[in-house]
Amino acid sequence: MDILNLILLLLSFIASFLLVKMFMKRNIKLDLKKDKPKALSKNDIINGYKKQIRALNKKHSNSDSLRKQKQKLLKTISQELQRNIFFEQKEIAFIIKDLANL
Repeated sequence: MDILNLILLLLSFIASFLLVKMFMKRNIKLDLKKDKPKALSKNDIINGYKKQIRALNKKHSNSDSLRKQKQKLLKTISQELQRNIFFEQKEIAFIIKDLANL
């Protein structure tokens, strides 16, 4: 009887261990799917900045206020791009020049 109880106890530990392991594995997979943000490509980032410039052009009819707001926005965009490790200085200068001409 003692051996049978030990085997039953051992099997219950193994079963509970496997259930906990399956539960943890499932939760980890669900957490990874939820928390993973969508990666943006360089083109996505640049297109977002172009949309901001176009919206600014539509919003301001006065050329002087447009120029001031555009300068502010271009400075902000330049600072953001310089902090981004995927853009080099030559690319940043070309992007800012392109955005300024919009």
